[in-house]
Amino acid sequence: MPLKRLDIAKSRLAGLRPLLRRRLVVAMARDVRDAVLACPEVDELVIVTRDSRWPELLHSERTRFVADLPTDSLNDALRRGVESSGSARSNRIAALPGDLPALQPAELQHALDIAGDTPNMFVPDARGDGTTLFTATSVVGFRPRYGERSRAAHRHTGAQELLLPALTGLRQDIDTMDDLSTVRALGLGVHTTAVTAAFMTATPRDSAKLPGQFRSSLSSTASTAELDEAHRAINQGRPDDAPRPSALSSTNARASSSGRSPVWREDHELEWQVRSPASSSGRASTDPV
Repeated sequence: MPLKRLDIAKSRLAGLRPLLRRRLVVAMARDVRDAVLACPEVDELVIVTRDSRWPELLHSERTRFVADLPTDSLNDALRRGVESSGSARSNRIAALPGDLPALQPAELQHALDIAGDTPNMFVPDARGDGTTLFTATSVVGFRPRYGERSRAAHRHTGAQELLLPALTGLRQDIDTMDDLSTVRALGLGVHTTAVTAAFMTATPRDSAKLPGQFRSSLSSTASTAELDEAHRAINQGRPDDAPRPSALSSTNARASSSGRSPVWREDHELEWQVRSPASSSGRASTDPV
């Protein structure tokens, strides 16, 4: 998971004071961290950043940090994290951004399961031209194409596209205030809910309203005191030469041969849908499970 320096992260969230914007960035990253680590077969979360404040703000068991270089592009930074983290020990590698505040652990686990032993798979963002999740089966095969028109770029490489409804936490990254308003309907993570209470009416995620296997527990989330501690750390900052922990580890997800992706309808009946790299238009047919 790549993270920018706190002072420049999410600068497009116009209208938010810098301190509040930084709090929101930390909260979203914490919600993503909690969702990722709640997936039963994720070995470890590797966070790539050169901001020395992030290790203190996101410290958790099974979380490691790798520093990228000022000259690294986003994709360079991701590859540096994979290559430096010992991911060669893993049979699955996945990358995703830190701004998916409605991400559900079960939703992410399903995507990882479906990716299985597919060499490369990706999930497009809700806007339809970007990418949220990218998976690979090896370090050599981990060649993400994040950036402008990354959906088309990933298709061009032959990666298989995993189609999910637009109103799915895994597809809803946050770049603008309109994005944040849209994601509220999905149920924000508790960290993001706590911060957005300062400027909008946000509804905490209610797992009882989610169908079956997509329910998730909030028991592992941080307390209000822990969130306040993060906010104080943001206000105080840390010197640029503060020590960074080394990070040598990997992520892992269970292989699956289903080759299909989950689609929730309004009546919560589960269907499956997949698009192969060769499919260039239209939607694949679905059949109820």
